[in-house]
Amino acid sequence: MLAWEVLARAELIPSQLSSPSAVVPWLWTAAGTAAFWDDLAATMFQWLIGLLIATVAGIGGGLLVGTNRVLSALLQAPIEFLRPIPAIIYLPLLLLLFGATPEVAYWLAAVGAVWPVFFQTVYGLQSLDPLAMETARMFGFSRRQRIFDVLLPGVAPSIATGVRIAASIALVVVVTVQIVGSIPGIGATLRNSQINGIYPAVYGLTLVIGGIGLMANLGMERLEPKLLKWHQPYRPAT
Repeated sequence: MLAWEVLARAELIPSQLSSPSAVVPWLWTAAGTAAFWDDLAATMFQWLIGLLIATVAGIGGGLLVGTNRVLSALLQAPIEFLRPIPAIIYLPLLLLLFGATPEVAYWLAAVGAVWPVFFQTVYGLQSLDPLAMETARMFGFSRRQRIFDVLLPGVAPSIATGVRIAASIALVVVVTVQIVGSIPGIGATLRNSQINGIYPAVYGLTLVIGGIGLMANLGMERLEPKLLKWHQPYRPAT
């Protein structure tokens, strides 16, 4: 930050790279406006809904594919075909269907973020000791009990990792869709600021987006040990 400020004041970098002394006052002023908080709320809503959809779909799809060899073999080619396609590719189609609405942002975020959850769920199932399920079956556990008391707890750490990765992807997709599709949120305001040459706003909003991602990652890292304290890696040392 200090180097950035010095270089800006010495005019050794382009004038479009606003100095921190210009960005911070803009952020302080913007934080006192309703428009800023409306944009932040819209972005957070679209991000969280997209992440929720991706989590549910990824876990459900991962469990189906990971526990059924026939289904896994049938879907392997379609999955490998769809996985590399960027979510933003579907933007024109969804804009035609929904218009520039929040639905476009969170559905595309879900499409982009579903793969880490899906593959981490499958990976967790593959690494699960089959003896655990067999033991549960021998002790008379019902299918529902085996799924909720043995299988899901066993793959929970892998799912947690997938959700943490998916959270970052979902945020990137939401902001990108807002920028490209002019959907209300921080991304759309950032784009308008760039077009109108309000460069402190561009960097200020970029810092806000980065801060959201950082706080989300730190929050999940602290939440995981509490939710998974029964699992071996998170047990306190004795």
